[in-house]
Formats: sequence, C-alpha cells, structure tokens
Amino acid sequence: PARGAPREQPACEAGRKLTLQDDPVFQPKKYQKNVEEDPECARDALWGPWRRELMAAEQERRIDLAYEKTMEWGLENATLVDEQAKICIMGLISLQYLFSQFLHQEV
Repeated sequence: PARGAPREQPACEAGRKLTLQDDPVFQPKKYQKNVEEDPECARDALWGPWRRELMAAEQERRIDLAYEKTMEWGLENATLVDEQAKICIMGLISLQYLFSQFLHQEV
C-alpha cells in the first residue's frame, strides 16, 4: 500500500469470519486462467498451431504427430510436462489420449 494509506487487515483482524476464500489453498492458480479462457490453447505459440495441424490430419496420422511433438518439445522430461501443464493442460491430455487410443487399438 501507498505510504499513509490504510493497511488492509486480514479477515480475522477486521472482525469478520474467515471463509474458504481466505485460505491460500483455495485461491485461483495463476495457470487457471489458461484453462478457463483458452482451453484450446490457441494463444500459445506451440500448442495453437499443433492443435490446428492435428485436427486437419487424417486419423491414422495423429499418433505420429503426437509422438513427433512429444519428442520435439522434450515431453519425455517430467519437469517440462509439469511446466507445459500450466500452459496447456488440454493439449497434454490430448497427447495422452492419442497414445492410449493407439495402444488399445494397435498393440
């Protein structure tokens, strides 16, 4: 706060009951906005173009595209997967779906 401005008091100091919204665990995560506002990841430079390419591809080609991008983007590394999950969780779910579908149908 600005100098001389009144300091915002926590709920318990302000004389009101605490709610779940006061608990940091229940605060929206920084990456939640991506899921809510751009689930297609159209704004992301990696995921947006890949999604369009994937949707335009023949069904039989989609697993190849999924594997290519997994390797190209280093997604065999769990740390990178965690970071990408903050950017495009639906893209990662799509990759996993394609791998699962392939394993059930082809293997």
